[in-house]
Amino acid sequence: MQDKIPENLFLRKRFRDIFDIVALPTIVALVGFSAFGLGRLSTLEEGRKPVVIHPAGNIEEILQPTEASSDFLQAPTSSASSASEPHNFVASKNGSKYYPSGCSSANRISPANQMWFATAAAAESAGYTRATNCK
Repeated sequence: MQDKIPENLFLRKRFRDIFDIVALPTIVALVGFSAFGLGRLSTLEEGRKPVVIHPAGNIEEILQPTEASSDFLQAPTSSASSASEPHNFVASKNGSKYYPSGCSSANRISPANQMWFATAAAAESAGYTRATNCK
């Protein structure tokens, strides 16, 4: 009498082969894509500014900065410029470049080190050169 090999053995081996060939690489790829996506989402959240909702009312009151928005507004603090003069360009007291006021590099200058200028010519006459990373 011949010993019969159980049929279950072939099914288990076939399942392991399929798992090794298809399922395992698929799971590894899904975990990798998920981790990449979560990393991208975490960097997007850091750059967001809060939404400030003002109540209906007088337009002058609505346009006043609130406590939440004041963190993102940088008022010019240079003693060399007057309050009525427009502040279009900023430079650091410690640097050699000047930036347009909307430039992301200008936002990194500490308020204590900011030098404000109305025109590019005024900044250049003070010895600063225009930064090439901002238009």
